[in-house]
Amino acid sequence: MHLTKSISFINSKLFQSKTTIMQNPPFPSFSRTYPRFIQVLAILFFSFTSSMLYSQQSVLLPVNLGDKYGFIDTTGKIAIEVRFEGAMAFSEGMAAVKINGKWGFIDATGKVIIEPQYYYSPESFSEGIAVVMAQEAVFGAIDKTGKYAVEPKYGELIFSEGVSPAQIVTELNQKWGYIDINGKEVIKPQFAGAAAFSQGLAAVKIDSLWGYIDKTGKMIIAPQFQNAGLFSDDRALVQTGKEFNYKWGFIDQTGKLVIKAEYNWGSLGFSEGRAYVITDKHVFFIDKTGTQTGKKEYDDTWSFKNGRAAIKLKNNWGFIDLSGNLVIKPEFASVDNFYQGFAKAQSKKKTVYINRAGKVIWTEK
Repeated sequence: MHLTKSISFINSKLFQSKTTIMQNPPFPSFSRTYPRFIQVLAILFFSFTSSMLYSQQSVLLPVNLGDKYGFIDTTGKIAIEVRFEGAMAFSEGMAAVKINGKWGFIDATGKVIIEPQYYYSPESFSEGIAVVMAQEAVFGAIDKTGKYAVEPKYGELIFSEGVSPAQIVTELNQKWGYIDINGKEVIKPQFAGAAAFSQGLAAVKIDSLWGYIDKTGKMIIAPQFQNAGLFSDDRALVQTGKEFNYKWGFIDQTGKLVIKAEYNWGSLGFSEGRAYVITDKHVFFIDKTGTQTGKKEYDDTWSFKNGRAAIKLKNNWGFIDLSGNLVIKPEFASVDNFYQGFAKAQSKKKTVYINRAGKVIWTEK
């Protein structure tokens, strides 16, 4: 089950003409059915894990009571009234909320800054812009005043490191290139598939194989992989091998296979120096040299975030630390990854938020 979930995950995060299937993101209430959302999660995930320096006093967490959503602070107190039809996490001081069937943005006081007008939940603000759906399957990007920085005319957009893959479609041609945050073409459409930039490189598809380019469009790692992921911690997950016997391993930024392709699957990328890998029988963590860390072998797991990784044992979820120590015992039916020091979990038919020590700070009523 984990392998099937993961293969869908990697396929859907790479922009291709072929429609793919995505998995639900860590926050179930934020889910949508658009492939590029997987890339957004990956980018936000790695940006959140790149620093442990966050102010808990400023953290606001989305919660739902019945069919309405609001926000709590880190003491579990309601900070923004539960009145929205949907809500996403705060990023760069703003959060997307749903009012009367459309999505807009509020600030940390709950004041509506950008009036609800968008279809489906917009992406969180990153680098000062947010990707929004102006009409069905048509995307643009707005600034924090709600003004379009990139006009809504694209079928897919996901900005990272100042640029986004963009598909230019004609009757005879369907190719991918890249635009910047002002909508200017920076790499001409020429690829069969394209992924977001991470650590200065982006996976692109030529014919049937994936390689990596830099921001000038120069090919840095020649197309040679059946699938190729985002870089994080100077490692990227790739799929290689012969037909019907493809395996997954990790390359460095020169394209060298530094962790042998011998796994059925691996985590989307390294996070906090760790990645999980899957064999026919086991799920476990490795470090950047490929050495197994910790002694536990799990039924399922998520990547590390905020110094914690969710692990599944005997149908219940808990958390380990970077040393592999069990720090929150498996007692939850489901969990989300930690976000700014807190995680949502399902306990005894109740939704709760816990801190990194496992203490419950809020319980659904």
